[in-house]
Amino acid sequence: MGAPPVRAGLVIPPAGSPDPLTLDAAARRIAELEAQVEGLEAALARRSRELRHLQDQLCRRDLVTLSRLAAGLPALAHGAYEPELWRETTAFTVAEVDETLADLWRSLPPPGGEDSR
Repeated sequence: MGAPPVRAGLVIPPAGSPDPLTLDAAARRIAELEAQVEGLEAALARRSRELRHLQDQLCRRDLVTLSRLAAGLPALAHGAYEPELWRETTAFTVAEVDETLADLWRSLPPPGGEDSR
């Protein structure tokens, strides 16, 4: 039986040509890549800690605004009841009801409008 068939796309250097990547060069390159991966993993862990801290400290609207700004998009227009920020649920807490009612009352124009003075 002869030699196994050569796979398509496999590049084989001509016989007798020197190997361009010596073992020392390969070991150095592997060490460089491992150091780069280690640095990237450390940066990712640091950024993940920062984002978890932001999630604990910021409200949902601020997180959306921060994400938009980081992505190069404009910040959301000011408004407490924008559909993009709605989370549908049937569960209320006392704090949500009171805050929502106060915001809704503040959003109403004064009785008779501003021209009635």
